Amino acid sequence: MKTFEYRLYPTKEQSRLLIQCLIESRLIYNQMLETIKAQYEDTGTFPGKFDLEAVFKGQGEHVPATTVQMVADRLSKSLKRFLAAKQHTIPGIGFPRFKKGNQWHSIQLRQYGKDVYVHEDTKHLIIPKKMGKSLKIKLHRPMEGTPKTVHLVLRADTHWYALIVCETLQHTEHLSSLCEHPAIGQEGRGTHVLLDR
Repeated sequence: MKTFEYRLYPTKEQSRLLIQCLIESRLIYNQMLETIKAQYEDTGTFPGKFDLEAVFKGQGEHVPATTVQMVADRLSKSLKRFLAAKQHTIPGIGFPRFKKGNQWHSIQLRQYGKDVYVHEDTKHLIIPKKMGKSLKIKLHRPMEGTPKTVHLVLRADTHWYALIVCETLQHTEHLSSLCEHPAIGQEGRGTHVLLDR
């Protein structure tokens, strides 16, 4: 997997919609965490990812359904890490925490090609309509591999960025035992070795 970061140039209205989605997705995360805590206090069990998705389906006026699914997935993975660390007595991994506004900076879009994609003109990122539909993007370098997911991130510089996660091909390791050419040589007193890779 490899992530490519590109600058976005939303209009004022698109920025407003993105910020609204960011705020609502954080609130949904906190409500999901509250649901998890309440169920644990009542029954001693934790709800699964699909249970959270079912409860929070359709919530958030400006939040796409796949973003709600990704929020549930994020919280579920965080909870699993906590439980695994607790079981194996690994210190430093705590229970998931409620997020404040300054702790939530990204909107996750799950399905590249369906929910989000770069338009064929390579100048626009197409996103769900409730988030602004078409954002101007600057592709300053080509993507490698197959795009899978996209994170829309609001950085401290108040600019939006698209982080496109691509699945790349595995590079096979070069095995010197399979080489048919002679070694290039050594340098100095044996402290540095120059090899042909």
